[in-house]
Amino acid sequence: MASAPRPAPSAVERRSADSAKKREERRRLARIQEVEQTISALEAALAAISAQLEQPHLSPQHVAALGQEYERLQRQIDEKPAEWERLQS
Repeated sequence: MASAPRPAPSAVERRSADSAKKREERRRLARIQEVEQTISALEAALAAISAQLEQPHLSPQHVAALGQEYERLQRQIDEKPAEWERLQS
């Protein structure tokens, strides 16, 4: 038995759906901006560590700690482009 055709959505239902789509798009754009800002901050932190590593007379322990922090930040940066691309599509 065929079911009866669904009635067309009302104007209120269409506006509600449009509002939900707009809210979701605003959230997506905000997240893209957040990812971009995070990448910039991580790159600035890497630059600061690089500058510190160029300083003479650093103890081996300090160099090791800076190296570990540099690697940690670099791993975070490496993850962000994939997230950014996912949000773009």
